Formats: sequence, C-alpha cells, structure tokens
Amino acid sequence: GFGLSIYNTKITEYADSTKITRYSKPIVSKEKSDVEKKEAKKVFSPEVNRKHSMNVSLNRTKSAIYDLAKSNHWDWFVTLTFDPQLVDSKCYDAVVSCIKKFIDRNRKTLAPDLVYLLVPEFHADKEKFHFHGLFADVGYMQFVESGLSDHSGNMIYNIYDWKYGFSTATKIQDSKKVSGYVTKYITKECMIHTKNKRRYLASK
Repeated sequence: GFGLSIYNTKITEYADSTKITRYSKPIVSKEKSDVEKKEAKKVFSPEVNRKHSMNVSLNRTKSAIYDLAKSNHWDWFVTLTFDPQLVDSKCYDAVVSCIKKFIDRNRKTLAPDLVYLLVPEFHADKEKFHFHGLFADVGYMQFVESGLSDHSGNMIYNIYDWKYGFSTATKIQDSKKVSGYVTKYITKECMIHTKNKRRYLASK
C-alpha cells in the first residue's frame, strides 16, 4: 500500500513566537506511485512544468529564509557590495567566496559567535550581485559611523573590515519585522542565475 500522512495542525517555532496553522479539513498526503507520477507529467507541457518548478523552488527558498530570520534575534541589517576592480561581481561563485572569507576571518579574530543570514540581490543592471542580510553577536567587529542616516533617521554605519567593495549597516530596532523584509530580495531572475547554487548563506 501507500504511506498516508493525515494532519490538521502545523506548528512552527520561532525565536519570539509560535505559529500554529489549523486547517478546516484534514490534510491527507499520499506518496504517489511511479505510474501516477508519469501521468501527472503528461498533463503539462515542458514550459508549464518549468514555470511550476521555478515557482515551487522560489516559494521554498523564501520560506526557508523567512523561518531562519524569524528564528533568531538580530542586531544589524547589512548590505555588502563588490568593487568590479577587485571582484567579478557578475560571477556568483566569486562573490560568495569573498563573503565566506570575510565571515571566516571575523569568526577567527573578532566575532567567534557571529550569527548571520545573507541573501543575494541582482543589481539594477541585472548582471551584478550584491548581498543584504542580518548579523547578530558581532563581538568586536567595527562599525564606523558614515555621517549619513536612513529614511527613518537611523545612523548608517560602514563595516570596517569589508574590503571587497562598499558596505552599509544599520542597527535593527525591531528584530521581528526584518523577517519578511529580507525575503523580498529573492526574485525569479535571481533564482535563474543561481541555479544549482546555494541561494542564501546562513550560520548553523
């Protein structure tokens, strides 16, 4: 027979809250047979299947980022850009490598308990990448006042040790609100250009 899973409640634990989703009708999940899977594939054209697969992947990635963001307390919202003279910012592997070096260096010297969640965004030119993200437990990392403020009047800082381009950082006033904010940077275009790659970077 087929394995059945029946439930009407889903519980998700976050850092500050618990989300309980109750369904009016029980959800029944049945593992499909190979024959059923083949029949399902025949119904749709390759293009429809491709778009469906992309939407499923996009929603799954957004959900994972949201849950990670919601499950932690955050101190800083950061943006990391790349100087084309120093890094090929059109190459996703190259920019990710720089971020990993930056994270590893700071964890070894200044912030051994650094918690981070970083997501890529396409630049307006639709070619270059930059990253937005969240930091917590930054230890002795240096944040230097830029002399500028954001639209809410919060001081904008620069991360002293970010040597690959330009950086900004603002102190988070309400950690609960940033969860939905960081997910907006993951778009279909970004998903296409990061196919088979890690689409966000997060501490364990």
